[in-house]
Amino acid sequence: MGQGAAVLTPESLLPLLERLQARRHWVAFSGGLDSTAVLLALVTLRDERPLEVRAVHANHGVHGDASGWAQHCADVCARLAVPLTRIGPPTTPLPTDSPEASLRHWRYAEFEALHEPGDVLCTGHHQEDQAETVLLALLRGSGPGGLAAMPEERALGPGRLVRPLLTWPRAALEAFVRERDMSWIEDPGNAGTDPDRNYLRHEVLPRLRRRWPATDASFATSARLCGEAQSALNRCLDAKLAALAPIPGVLRWPEPGQDEAEARLVLRRWLAEAGCTSAPRARLEAFLTQLATAGKDRQPCLEWAGHTLRRYRDHLWLDSPDLEFPDGDLTLEAEEGVSGKFAAPTPLGDLLSSDRSPVATLLAGLSLRSRAPGDRLRLRPGGPSRPLKQWLSASPLPPWQRSAVPLLCRNGDVLALADVVLDDALDSALSASGARLRWTPADPGLAWTWERCRASLLRVE
Repeated sequence: MGQGAAVLTPESLLPLLERLQARRHWVAFSGGLDSTAVLLALVTLRDERPLEVRAVHANHGVHGDASGWAQHCADVCARLAVPLTRIGPPTTPLPTDSPEASLRHWRYAEFEALHEPGDVLCTGHHQEDQAETVLLALLRGSGPGGLAAMPEERALGPGRLVRPLLTWPRAALEAFVRERDMSWIEDPGNAGTDPDRNYLRHEVLPRLRRRWPATDASFATSARLCGEAQSALNRCLDAKLAALAPIPGVLRWPEPGQDEAEARLVLRRWLAEAGCTSAPRARLEAFLTQLATAGKDRQPCLEWAGHTLRRYRDHLWLDSPDLEFPDGDLTLEAEEGVSGKFAAPTPLGDLLSSDRSPVATLLAGLSLRSRAPGDRLRLRPGGPSRPLKQWLSASPLPPWQRSAVPLLCRNGDVLALADVVLDDALDSALSASGARLRWTPADPGLAWTWERCRASLLRVE
């Protein structure tokens, strides 16, 4: 709901603040009009009720007047008796492909680092900012999630980020600040028509407002409705993901009979919940086409922004590492203080163990090593030996996990592929002793796949 040309009232923030019940209220204080209005409103409320208010100023180190802006913020906070924390400039080079976005990511990462549970960070985004964000989303071809623009609140590390002035027009903020005889900084960079947001601010939106005076309020309403629709959709998608995503980073694909449009929504929601940067739309669409047309023996792969998404059979894997068993042989040794338990601790976890003491003599002198080309295993006395590659190819293990599976050997001869495919003599001896071998991979993805291998009871015949 728009607030017209009225003066901002600090009391209008109370319903949001009382619902949040914050321990500390931080203000992202640039010294501009918007953040000055937020700070003044919170200070006014603080003087009437218990409310801890703090400010944080981010010095990007880009503008020539940055030090002067920082001093202005310090002077304002001193006048208002508000503790001020200064951060920046960045100590490491930031990506240059999008300086504005890079600084924004840096700034919010720094804000997040300040947060403790129960903290909130208040920003000065207002109704016109929301209109600009909606227009940018439209021009980028965004769906309802993008058109929801800036939410009134969201998570920020252990706390929350809130935009308490999102329904107020800038004119109301300016009247409020002037009424309190407070000055603010005008960033000269906001006066030009570059970047895109400034172009919309100075060239596009003024024309829309002349024709449709309620433009900003209408955009804000559309953003709220899109946000509500996206929230409802997300609840439905999350219910599906509960059945389709057995562990983080793994997604069953495709679900039998799944609608193509729904499949896209499920995938995008899964990637968003994993914290991924949005994949470029054209590349994601090309990847989805590959998924639909590539044979089951193919492994389509998509790489973007440091992420890797690849398919193996009926699952998608996100950022799954290529795993390798450590070089060299590892000798099985009794675990100290545990009678009869043998293990080989490595970066991959405790690899093989048995909880029965009679197996001490069975495992004495055995070693573990990684798979080598041509490795074979004989499952029956006098029977044929079969290549281990044959079992691995039939197993649920994706190729990038196979080199991590340890072989149990005696004098170089393979007796077992971890704890599933065992030489007949070793299997019989373990059974007679009432013992078993157990492999416990440390990698969650490999641990999940290996349980599937056990469940499948695959054997090389």
